[in-house]
Amino acid sequence: MESYPYIVKTIQDVFASCSNCYWLLTKQQLSKKNPSTVLDISGHGINGTLSHFNFSSFPNLTTLDMSHNKLSDIIPVEIGNLTDLEYLSLEVNYLDGNIPYQISHLQQLQHLNLGSNYLVGPNWSMFLDLPYLTSLDLGHNNLASEFSSFVVTLRNLTFLGMASRRLPRNISRLSKLKKLYLGENKFSGSIPDEIGLLQHLQVLELYDNLYEGSIPSSIGQLRELQTLDLSGDHLNSTIPPELGL
Repeated sequence: MESYPYIVKTIQDVFASCSNCYWLLTKQQLSKKNPSTVLDISGHGINGTLSHFNFSSFPNLTTLDMSHNKLSDIIPVEIGNLTDLEYLSLEVNYLDGNIPYQISHLQQLQHLNLGSNYLVGPNWSMFLDLPYLTSLDLGHNNLASEFSSFVVTLRNLTFLGMASRRLPRNISRLSKLKKLYLGENKFSGSIPDEIGLLQHLQVLELYDNLYEGSIPSSIGQLRELQTLDLSGDHLNSTIPPELGL
């Protein structure tokens, strides 16, 4: 992803004394230097909230990356005004509150990463389908609810990281998945056999859950699987011969 050092420098110079000025100056710099399609200020330790960010002033943004900073408070509902957005990453911050359903108004979105924050589960029934979304990471949050039925409607997903309490039996609907990261949840019971129906899966991480019983032989059907991590669970030591080990 292309970066813009002048934006970063300006933000670092101004932000400590005036958060309102921070967002205003970012807008001015973008309008002079760039047609306002990419805003990447990731990994610069920026403090503050998004409450003063005038999302409607950036109607042409396709990429917004504010990951790996120190942003706090809620994600404003106005983020839904960025209707051209294709890439949104707010991972590794201190954001809290509900995930606003207005994010689903971003109908061009292909990549959404809100992982490693303190977000809680929204009313998923209010979310619209995101037909182009291929990568979704909501892992390491406080989504203390069942695995969202909304997620399994995202049929084009190839990457999924999720914080939840139970892996749904209909996970096989996500037939295009290549990478599934569900470690450090509180999944219990047995690993569902249906996971073996994800024929294109290359990475499967279910580590540090509460699974018991045996490893399902259906995992041996995952012919493209390259990485399997079940460490930290309570599974017995029998490895199915179908895994070829």
